[in-house]
Amino acid sequence: MPWAPLDKEIKMGPISFLPFSSAAQRIPDAAIQKHLADYFKCYVNPEDLSPVDTIMLCSHGDNPIRVLSDVEKNEITKAIDALVFCAIGTQNMTSVSANARSWVPPTSDAFETYTQNLHPETEHFSVTVGSMKHIVKFGATCFTKPWSTGGTTFTLSNHLVVAFDKLLAPSNGDADFRDRVFRSLEWFRLANTEGGNVSPFSKVVMMATAFEIILDIGSGSEKKLTMAYRLEEICGCKDSLRETRKIGMKQLEHTFAKVAWWGYDFYNLRNSIVHGTPVTTRDLMYADPWPNHLIVANLVFYECALRKLLQRGYMEDICHKAIECAKIMNAGEDFKVLLQLPFNIAFSPNGYKERLGWVIKRESGGSTKSGQQDAG
Repeated sequence: MPWAPLDKEIKMGPISFLPFSSAAQRIPDAAIQKHLADYFKCYVNPEDLSPVDTIMLCSHGDNPIRVLSDVEKNEITKAIDALVFCAIGTQNMTSVSANARSWVPPTSDAFETYTQNLHPETEHFSVTVGSMKHIVKFGATCFTKPWSTGGTTFTLSNHLVVAFDKLLAPSNGDADFRDRVFRSLEWFRLANTEGGNVSPFSKVVMMATAFEIILDIGSGSEKKLTMAYRLEEICGCKDSLRETRKIGMKQLEHTFAKVAWWGYDFYNLRNSIVHGTPVTTRDLMYADPWPNHLIVANLVFYECALRKLLQRGYMEDICHKAIECAKIMNAGEDFKVLLQLPFNIAFSPNGYKERLGWVIKRESGGSTKSGQQDAG
């Protein structure tokens, strides 16, 4: 993984992401160490063609240099999807909450990975693209970091890293939930690529698919309404601003939090794209000039996945803090309510909702006023 702006080891289940500078010490063969050092010099920055300093090894188990089975490769892919989710979701939450458009998150392209067979007895290595293989010599070619890797500043939540460490653990028996989470994260990763000439309309369909999986929308005929119900249940809160609409052939009234109505509208946009209804780039904007529906989709999906992991017990530290709150308050509150206190402190999920005008804005001194949609 040559482009990811990471500077320390990260562990998720049996998978470790190791900076080469420290991982080299785990490779006892000096010839392989030198071979790798020469090989990694081929990965360069686009500005001046200097070697990158962001080389990360993806290791399954303790040995970072060995042949992997298909199952092990698949588990590494899942860990990468989790890493992409953590990095993009956290930074989007920060930038939108602060109305800092320039604080762009990394893209999925920053977490591209490459597999290389090692032949330390030679000065050559192979490059395989599709069915074509090329043999090249060290120093005779280079791989330039894509311009599409996005921002390099973000913070990985330790709560999330620990949660995915547990979810990917070999002893984890929660197979159905784990599969649902990682299938949704794969679509999240695909929707956040920038260098593959993927249209934003296709990305809307990808993100809608991610929501269908993580929210277990099912195969009914009213998916957009089901999505609204699911988002109301998961992301709605006491401070949510609500809206009533008449929808459907019978013009039945439904009242949802604004986050839920956004989900309804987003899935309607997905339907227009899939079924050939004329759609323009203007339809992709949630607020003018920022953010667009894809950024909002990232934020809402991020919160959904966080809350799913919390509800399933993968954030034990937050659960323990909720138990302490219960003791202090003599268990006078519902535990689900108490659980939100440390969760809100850790992730501030209402920050982006305030920015989008979806919840009551909290003023200094405890007073409130209705949020206004202003994301310019």
